[in-house]
Amino acid sequence: MAEEDLEMRSRLTTLLAAVAAAVVLSACGSAPPNTALTVDDLNVPMHLYNVLVESGQLRLQRAGLQVGASSTAGAARLKGVEASAIKKLVRDAALETLAKQRHVVVTVGDLDAAVRRIESGVGGAPVVDRQLALDHLSRQDFKDQLRFTLLEQKLSLADPKGFPGALARTLNDAHVTAYVGPCQDNHNYPQCVNGG
Repeated sequence: MAEEDLEMRSRLTTLLAAVAAAVVLSACGSAPPNTALTVDDLNVPMHLYNVLVESGQLRLQRAGLQVGASSTAGAARLKGVEASAIKKLVRDAALETLAKQRHVVVTVGDLDAAVRRIESGVGGAPVVDRQLALDHLSRQDFKDQLRFTLLEQKLSLADPKGFPGALARTLNDAHVTAYVGPCQDNHNYPQCVNGG
């Protein structure tokens, strides 16, 4: 009986050691510093997520909608804003991947020219600056977002028929781990943004 007891303790000790190792290894899978999500080998900065969430909240609030944890409807709207931000960042990362594969770049000159076109189309730099201030966006935040729009345009122009399918495949094949918003506890994307 003592031998069976000793063997049982040995197995229990081995099991506990395995559980402890699993806990330690799972802790290693936590978010890299200042990272909102990872898409394949690309770390998406927390700053980009925060910018999208804040500007999304502000737009809803300007429309008279409550956003935040103080009400059920407000909490649902916030979750929707956060999910939209995550989806946009995943899409932007997929665009980045395709651009690298296809050697498509957006230069500083491309960005500056696009900003000038936007400014002239809406009445000048002061109008753009007022809108950016309303959305709590810096000029750099604006350019960072505009860059992905230009990247998508260039990719689409380079391969009008093949681009939509290539983007869909890249999104489908991407390994995404999200650490923010509705994915804070369940990091599995897209389930965490789709209520799964």
